[in-house]
Amino acid sequence: MARLAASLLAADPGRLAEATIAADEFGIPVLHLDAVDGHFARWIAFGPDTVAALRPLFKGFFDVHLMLMQPERHIERYAEAGADGMTVHLDATLHHHRHLGSIRKLGCEAGVAISPGTPIEAALELFQLESVDRLLIMSVNPGFAAAPFLENLLRKVDRARRLRDENGWHFQISVDGGMNIQNVGPVVDAGADVIVSGSGLYSGPSFAESARALMDALEQRFDEDGRRDQAV
Repeated sequence: MARLAASLLAADPGRLAEATIAADEFGIPVLHLDAVDGHFARWIAFGPDTVAALRPLFKGFFDVHLMLMQPERHIERYAEAGADGMTVHLDATLHHHRHLGSIRKLGCEAGVAISPGTPIEAALELFQLESVDRLLIMSVNPGFAAAPFLENLLRKVDRARRLRDENGWHFQISVDGGMNIQNVGPVVDAGADVIVSGSGLYSGPSFAESARALMDALEQRFDEDGRRDQAV
C-alpha cells in the first residue's frame, strides 16, 4: 500500500513542533522536511538545527528534501541532524552518482528529485547504476506550497512505474506537490508509492480529519493483500 508523508512546509511555521507531534500521534509513517535555500526555490526553510530539534518528536521516517544548490555541501550535517533519507534535485548539482553514494555511506536512503520540466529519462543512468532508493516526482514547481496540481504529471508517474517494472529496478516513486483528497487516487493508480501532502493535511480545520480522509483514499486503491486494486 502507498504511504502518506506529511510535508511540514505547509504547517504554521510558529507551531512546527505541534505539527510534527500531530503527524506522529496519528501514525503518519513519513515526515517530509523541505530544506530550501532561497536560490533553488524561493523560500528559506528547515536548516539542520530545525531538523535536529524536531527529530525526537517523530518516531517514523525523516525524509529531507534538499531543495538546495550544491546539496552535497550539506548532506553530512543533515545526516547528523537525524535524516533517514535525503533527496537531491537533478538540476541542482553535478556528479549525482557520487553524491547519492555519499548519502548512503552516511546511513541514509538516497533519492533523486525531478521538477515538472525535467523528463524521467534524465535519471535513467542513475536507475541503471542502482544509485537511487527513491524517485521524487514534483507535481508543482519547487518551493510553491499550495500550488495547483499539474495533471500532466500523471503520465510521468506512469512512465516511471513502467520503466521500473520492465527493468526490475527497486526504487520507490514519491509524488510531491498539490496532493489532496481529489487527486490522490489517480496518482496512486498511476504508480506512486509515497504521497507527500502538505496543504492537504495542514490547511484544513482538523489535521486528524484531513489525515483520515487521505489515508482512507489510499486504502481504497488497494486490495486486501496490499496490491493495487485493478478494479478501481
